[in-house]
Amino acid sequence: MDHVVYVDYKAKELENLKNGSKTMIIRGAMGRKLPYGRVNKSDVLYFIENKGDGLIKGKAIVDDVFILNN
Repeated sequence: MDHVVYVDYKAKELENLKNGSKTMIIRGAMGRKLPYGRVNKSDVLYFIENKGDGLIKGKAIVDDVFILNN
């Protein structure tokens, strides 16, 4: 499955992922229902910065997924 990941432009999340100073993004939600399905190993992620240009700035393939249970 393909997913769109919005990264924080001001925090330079994408730049930090590219240069290796950041290796993962953790996102959480209050609700239990996932809007677009779970992210699984081998899924494709397309990265878009939240600055309003709507351009895909990066692409990655998911290597591993951690699921935390409360």
